[in-house]
Amino acid sequence: MLTSAQLSALVPPLSPASEFKPDKGTDAAKAVSYAGVACGYRNASTGNTVAVAIARPAQADLTELNNKAITSSHVVPTYGVPPKVMGYFTVDASVGVAQAFTGGYWVTVSSKDFIEPGAAAPVMADVLGNLPG
Repeated sequence: MLTSAQLSALVPPLSPASEFKPDKGTDAAKAVSYAGVACGYRNASTGNTVAVAIARPAQADLTELNNKAITSSHVVPTYGVPPKVMGYFTVDASVGVAQAFTGGYWVTVSSKDFIEPGAAAPVMADVLGNLPG
């Protein structure tokens, strides 16, 4: 999901959280249920985890996820150029949740460290940049 170079270049830098397991009911857990992957990264400055998940759900599920994002989040055009990349952000129970939809992928990035859309943008940009073309 993120390379070692990308992790160390982030401010603050992140490190892999090998013990990470997505909490039930989170977007990361939902992505795994769609045969996707989820990884956790630790912010040494705050101790918080950054959860990153990627899935390629069936078209009907992808449409449902996108529709839910549209109605429950705020559009964030800085995550990519619409309509190629549709980005959204919301705060849920003090956790910032960024989502992007592109090329059949659903990408979600969440953390207590993300209090506004721009805080998640560097992580989201790196993850989106690592997706296959």
